[in-house]
Amino acid sequence: MLGKMLAAAAFAVSVSPAVHAADKCPVQGGTVRIAFSIDPGDLTPGKVAQWPPSLIFDQIYDTLLKVGPNGPEPSLAESYEVAEDNLSVTLKLRQNVMFHHGRELEAQDVVYSLSRLSDPAFSSPWAGMVSVIQDVVAVDDMTVRIDLKEPFAPILNILSTA
Repeated sequence: MLGKMLAAAAFAVSVSPAVHAADKCPVQGGTVRIAFSIDPGDLTPGKVAQWPPSLIFDQIYDTLLKVGPNGPEPSLAESYEVAEDNLSVTLKLRQNVMFHHGRELEAQDVVYSLSRLSDPAFSSPWAGMVSVIQDVVAVDDMTVRIDLKEPFAPILNILSTA
């Protein structure tokens, strides 16, 4: 009986007309509280490699690229280009991406974030993933070039998670 009730509920949800939050909740802002059974611990990006924080990272942080159905797609970057020799990736950042305190994301922020992952003083468990990076250069305020020590096919996927 319970199985039939669940199937009926699932069917009702699947055939219900779409309701958009903007139609029901025209006011923006406020506080969202999400119940989470495990203390997520340190939420510093790149500092820990544990399951609880990873569940929250996608909700509060963006990555340069994201994994799409056909491979890496732009996210904080509006576009990217892999050099013909596969030794660098150049990313053009989206404009008007703001930090919580109101400052716009710039290339130097990406340089800092990626460089910090390989800094021994930071002790990131992800340092091995970025060890192929030779240098991160702010070409201009909105363009970053990531130079690699050698061609490394997974770099785009790493930029989708780091």
